[in-house]
Amino acid sequence: MKSTTIPTSSRQERLKVRKQERAKYTKWYFENMYWVEDFSGEKHYRKFNYSDPTHEKRFVYLTEILEKHFKFKNILDVGCGMGHMVRNLLKRCYKVKGVDISQDAIKFFMPDLAKEKIVSHAGVEKLPFKNNQFDLVFCSDVMEHIPISDVADSIKELARVARKYLVLTINLDHPYEYHPTILPRKTWWELFLANGKLKHSKHLEQKIEKETKRRYNEYDWFVFKKISTQ
Repeated sequence: MKSTTIPTSSRQERLKVRKQERAKYTKWYFENMYWVEDFSGEKHYRKFNYSDPTHEKRFVYLTEILEKHFKFKNILDVGCGMGHMVRNLLKRCYKVKGVDISQDAIKFFMPDLAKEKIVSHAGVEKLPFKNNQFDLVFCSDVMEHIPISDVADSIKELARVARKYLVLTINLDHPYEYHPTILPRKTWWELFLANGKLKHSKHLEQKIEKETKRRYNEYDWFVFKKISTQ
């Protein structure tokens, strides 16, 4: 497969861009941002923010999807936001860890989880976990928020801490101020496979996407199996 080249930048430039992007994710973002969901081409749109009960139902559904298609005992939620997914998984008696780059998200919405050391403050490009620590690493709608200069390091870290599966949803077609990295699906495939430790589970990916599109049209799934733990 032809490799995709990510533009290079100096360490100082990467740190500057990273700081600028992370500054966007304040308490206001989580309380006021909305998602626009289309209903299979119908002329109907609705807006809801992260604290909307309907949004909570999404994470129950995503948890059910993971349980249906993957066998795992422990899981890492990368970019856990307000902690909906982490709490759902805890209720189902899984061993769970979560990370997010927003200190506000942790301070205002997950202080209890932080106190119990279930959730911590960290970026995807430097995860505070051991190699192969988690049966499943889940990263939902995060990669598009990461500056392109951090993408390669982020993929490396996601693959490093996964033991069996790396499962993601990545927004492919909604560029706006919170999505600095919008890439075609094929390009994302190339970037993940260039890591050398992952195998693309294309059939399962397509199966999950077809299933979820019936209910939530905006999720674009990516499914990989860990093939090397060295």
